[in-house]
Amino acid sequence: MSTKNQMLGRRRKILVVTDRDGPSQLTWFIIWTFLWLAVLQVVGQQQQPMITIGSPPPSSNSPGASIQLPGDIILGGLFPVHVKGEKTPCGSAVYNRGIQRLEAMLFAVDKINRDGRLLPGIRLGVNVVDTCSRDTYALNRSLEFIRASLNAMDHSSTSFSSGSSSNQFVSSSSAGNSVASSFQCRDGSTPRDRRPPSQQQKDKGFGPVFGVVGGSYSSVSIQVANLLRLFRIPQISPASTAKVLSDKSRFEFFARTVPPDDYQAITLVDLVERFNWTYISTVASEGSYGESGIEVFHREAGARNICIAVAERVSSTADERIFDGIIRNLYRKPFARAIVLFTRADDARGLLAAAKRLSITSHFIWVASDGWGRQHKLVEGLEDVAEGALTVDLESKSVPGFDDYMFSLTPQTNQRNPWYGDYWQEVHGCLLPHNHQPQSDSTIDHQQQSTTQHQQQSSGNISICPAGLRLTHLGYEQDSKIQFVVDAVYAFAHAISALQRDVCAGFNVSQQQQHRRQHNNNNNRQQQQQPTVYGACPQLLSYDGGDFYTKYLLNVSFVDLAQQQQQRHPAGSEVKFDARGDGLARYTIMNYRRLPNSANNGYDYKEVGKWYNELELDPADVIWTREQSAIPSSVCSQPCGVGQVKITQQGNQKSTGYWVGTTIHITRGLAAALGDTCCWSCDRCDPWEYVENEFKCADCGPGRWPYDDKRGCFDLEMQYMRWDSLLAIVPLCVACGGILLTVTVIAIFIRHSETPIVKASGRELSFVLLGGILLCYFNTFTLLAKPMVVTCAIQRLCVGTGFSIVYGALFTKTNRISRIFDSASRSAKRPSFISPKSQMVITSCIISFQMLGTVLWMWMEPPGIRAAYPQRDQTILKCRMEDSSFLLSQVFNVLLIAVCTVYAVKTRKIPENFNESKFIGFTMYTTCIIWLAFLPIYFGTANSNEIQITTMCLTISLSATVALVCLYVPKVYIIVFHPDKNVRKLTMTATYRKAPVRQGTANTPTANNKSNHHPGVGYCCDCGQEFSTDKVRLQQTVATQESPSPSSNNQQQTGGGGGNNTIGAARSIIVAPVDQENSSMCNESAEETDTSKNNTPINRRQHVVRVGLSSDGLLLDDHENLCL
Repeated sequence: MSTKNQMLGRRRKILVVTDRDGPSQLTWFIIWTFLWLAVLQVVGQQQQPMITIGSPPPSSNSPGASIQLPGDIILGGLFPVHVKGEKTPCGSAVYNRGIQRLEAMLFAVDKINRDGRLLPGIRLGVNVVDTCSRDTYALNRSLEFIRASLNAMDHSSTSFSSGSSSNQFVSSSSAGNSVASSFQCRDGSTPRDRRPPSQQQKDKGFGPVFGVVGGSYSSVSIQVANLLRLFRIPQISPASTAKVLSDKSRFEFFARTVPPDDYQAITLVDLVERFNWTYISTVASEGSYGESGIEVFHREAGARNICIAVAERVSSTADERIFDGIIRNLYRKPFARAIVLFTRADDARGLLAAAKRLSITSHFIWVASDGWGRQHKLVEGLEDVAEGALTVDLESKSVPGFDDYMFSLTPQTNQRNPWYGDYWQEVHGCLLPHNHQPQSDSTIDHQQQSTTQHQQQSSGNISICPAGLRLTHLGYEQDSKIQFVVDAVYAFAHAISALQRDVCAGFNVSQQQQHRRQHNNNNNRQQQQQPTVYGACPQLLSYDGGDFYTKYLLNVSFVDLAQQQQQRHPAGSEVKFDARGDGLARYTIMNYRRLPNSANNGYDYKEVGKWYNELELDPADVIWTREQSAIPSSVCSQPCGVGQVKITQQGNQKSTGYWVGTTIHITRGLAAALGDTCCWSCDRCDPWEYVENEFKCADCGPGRWPYDDKRGCFDLEMQYMRWDSLLAIVPLCVACGGILLTVTVIAIFIRHSETPIVKASGRELSFVLLGGILLCYFNTFTLLAKPMVVTCAIQRLCVGTGFSIVYGALFTKTNRISRIFDSASRSAKRPSFISPKSQMVITSCIISFQMLGTVLWMWMEPPGIRAAYPQRDQTILKCRMEDSSFLLSQVFNVLLIAVCTVYAVKTRKIPENFNESKFIGFTMYTTCIIWLAFLPIYFGTANSNEIQITTMCLTISLSATVALVCLYVPKVYIIVFHPDKNVRKLTMTATYRKAPVRQGTANTPTANNKSNHHPGVGYCCDCGQEFSTDKVRLQQTVATQESPSPSSNNQQQTGGGGGNNTIGAARSIIVAPVDQENSSMCNESAEETDTSKNNTPINRRQHVVRVGLSSDGLLLDDHENLCL
C-alpha cells in the first residue's frame, strides 16, 4: 500500500463512506449529521449558532472558547469550567474543580512532552472545551473534535508523497489537491473548504485526535460517547461513574479511570449497615449518575432489610421551591434521620441550603456519594447543616508537583487558559484591571453576570485584583479527581507508546526531519506552523481508533504518577482497566466535622475509613454534631428485645416513592426495598417458641425448650420419679412399714400354725392372702423405679397379680361362707368345693385368669418407655402404656372387689363365732372407699406424673394395709397378747334361724329327743374329718355358756317376755363315731380337756366332733367357727 493510501485509510474509516461500505452507510452518516445539527439548533434557541465545522472560534475569554495546543497527536478534553446558566447554556460562575481538572490535563501533557522517554519523537497537543455542566452543550462542543480530526487527517495526507519510495515531503499546493480529492460530493463535484485561510493555516499544526479525556458528569459522558463512537474515537473519563457506561454494546470505545457506581452504592449500603440504620431516605439527581446509582443502592438495601422511608429525585431544573419541598417531605418521616445522597454537587448544596432555610440544621444525618466527596465549596456557609456528614470519595493521592504548578499560575502567566481570569476573579473576589467589562459572547448568561457585578459594585465589595496574589492565600486544596485526570492522560500516552513500538519500528526520524527542512527551503509559501511528526510514523497517525482502544488502551498497566515519587509501590497504585473499561474500585470514607485549626471556617473533612471490597471503619472514629455524641439512630421502630419478633405495619410505604416535581414514581429497585419491613411493633413469642427470624416465632417441638436468648432450642431433661423426692419417700415409708408388718404376721402365723386361731382362719388361704398383700407393698418399688423395659413389664404383671391374689382369696372365703350358710338354711346336705384343697384350686384359677389377661396385654402392647409431655416445659419418662389400658387391665380385680363386697353384705348376720366375715366386710367397704377416692385424684392430676405415681402407690399400699389390719391384726393380737384365748371356744351365739320355743321345755337334746342321732354334718376339730350326724352317737351334751344353771338357761330361752320367739343358744356336742369306716384315731398327740362342766377327759381314740345345735334342734355346720 502506498504512503498516501495509508494516510487516507484512517479518514475513510472515520467517514465510513468507502466503496465497500456502500451507499447505505453514507446515507446513515448524513442522517446522523443532520440529527446533531437539529439538536444544536434547539440548544441554541434564540442565541447565535454554536461552533460548527469551519466557523471561527468564540472569544478566548468566554465559556465558548477552547484551549488548543498543537501537537503530533491531539487529546481532546471536556471539563465543567462554568456552571449551568438559567437562560443560556453557561453561567458566569466558574467551578474550582473544573479549572483544577483542566489544568491537571495540561500539567500531565506538559510533563509527558518534557520527558521524551514515554513518547520519543512525538509531541502531544490538546483541544479542551468547556461543557458548562450541561450534556447537550457538551455534545455541541464535542463536534470540534470531529472537525479537528478530519482536518488533521486531510492535511497530514499531504505530508508524504504518494509515489515516492523515500517518503519525500510534498508541497502545500499538492496538499490542496489532495484534500480536494479526499472528499467527493454525490454529484461528483469537488467540495470547497469554507474555512478562513487563517483557520486553515492554524489547523495545519494539529495532528489527529487520538482520544478525549472527559467528561466529568456521567450525563455528559453518555452524550459525548454516543457521538464519538460513530467516528471510533476512544474516550477516557476521570469522573463519570454511571453504571450504564460499562455497557460495551452501547459504549464500545469508552473507558474510565474510576469504578462504576455499583461499587459506590454497595459502599454506601455497607456504611448504613455499619451504623445499624434500618430506616432511611434517599435523594438522587436526575440523570444517569444519580438514577442508576440510587437504583443499585435501593436493590442492595432491600436485600439487607434496610427500609426506604422516602425516595426523592432532584430534577435538572430544580429551584429553591423544589428543594424546600424535598426537605419537607424528608422531615415528614422524623425517624428516618439518615439521608443518602446520590446527587451532583450543586444539588447537594441546594438541599443543605433548603434545610438551613427551614431551620432543620441538626436533624438529618447526611450520607453522600462522591458527588459531594470532600468539596469545601459545596458546604461553604452551610457548615452547621453539613456537620457530622459522611461522604464517600474515590481513593486518591495528591499528585506531586501539581500544587506547585497551580501556585505558580497567574492570569498573566497562564495565557493559554482563556477561563483562568474568570476563575481568578471569582476565587479572589476582585476584578482584573483589563476585565472590568465582560466580553460579549452568546453562550454566557450576561444578565446573571451583570447582576452579580452590579451587586458587588453597589455594595462596595468590588475591587481591582492587586498584584502578587497567589492561590496559597486562599487555603487552596487539591481536588480529589486530579489523580484520575492525570491517570487518563498517561493511559493514552502509554497506549500510544505501545502502538508506536509496534507500527513505527525502523522509522527514520532524522531522515524525515531532513526532508522537512528541504521542503521548507524550497517552498516560500509554507508557514512555520507545519505539522511536526517527530516519531509519528504514517502507520501510527492513520491507525484505526477502534483497534487502538481494544488492543492498546484497554491493555495498559502502569504505576500512577502519585506513586512514582515513592520508592515502593503500595497495593492499589497500579492503573489498569478491566474488560469493560472500568477502573479499580477503591473508596475513602470522609467525616465532615468541626476542626478548630481548620482554615475552612473551623470545619474540615477527616478520613475515617476505607472500602476495598469491604468496609474498614470504626464507628468510634466518627464525630457527629455537637448535640449528638453517641451514634444517632435512624430506625422506624426500636429493635425488638429477646424473644420478640416484628409485626410489620401495613401501609408505611404509601407515602414513599420517587418524586419528580409533585409526581411520585416507584421504580422496580425501590419497590424491592419498600416493603412491609419498614416499621413494626414487637410481639413476644410464647415461652416454648424460639425466634426463627425477625418476623417469625417457631415452636421448639415436644421435649425441647428455647435457650435464654431465644435463638435456638435444646432437649429437655427427662423427668421421672426420683428416690429422694418427697413424693417418693412417703409411699416408700408406707410400703416398707407394710412389708415389715406383713413379714411379722407371716412369721407369727408360721410359728403358731397349729394353734386353733391359725387353723380356724384357714392356713392355706391365709398364707396366700398374706403373699398377695406383700406383693402389693413391693409394687411401690416397681412404680417408683426409673422407667425401663424390665421395670415396666414388672409393673404390668405385679400390680394386677397382687390385687388378684388378695381379692381372689377373699372372694373364695366369702363365697364359701355364704354357700355354707345358704345350704344349711335350705337342707342338711353338705355344699361342694368347700374343702381347703378346693379353695386353693379356686384361688389359683382366679389368679391365673388375671395373669393370662396381663400376658395377653403385654403381647398386644409390648412393654417399653415413652416420653410424655404433660406441659410444654416438661418431658416425662413413662412406661409405654396408656392410663386407659392400665385401668382396663384392672377390670377383673374391680369385679372381684365388687363381688367380695356383695358377699360381705350377705354374710353380715352370721353367728358371732363367724366374725371373720365381718372383718372381710369391713375390709371390702374400706377398699371401695379408697378406690373411689383414688380415681378422681389420679385423673385430676394427669399433668403431674409424680403425684399420679404417688397416688397409685399409696392406694395400693392402703388397700393392702386395710386387708392386713382388718383380717390379721385381731388374730395376731390374741396369739401374742392373749394366748389363753387361743383355744376351742364352745360359744356360738347367733340368731341364724327363728323358731317357736315351747315354754318349760329344756333346750337340750336329751331323752326328749326321739333318737341320739341328729341329721347334719359334724366336724372333728382335731383331725378335720367330717361326719354325718346320722352316723355318730351322741355322747355328751354341753351348754354353750360357761357353767350355766338350768334356770338361767331356761330363762334365756323363754326370753322373759313370754311371747318372744327367740332362738336359744346354739349347742356344741361331743360325739363318738359309730361308723367303723370313720373310726380312725385322731392325730391329736396331746390329751385335751373339754370345757364342759364335768371336765370329762376325751379319749385320744375318739373324734371330737362338734355339731352346732340350735334351740330347735337343728344343726349348724360351719367347721371353722365351731372350733373357735
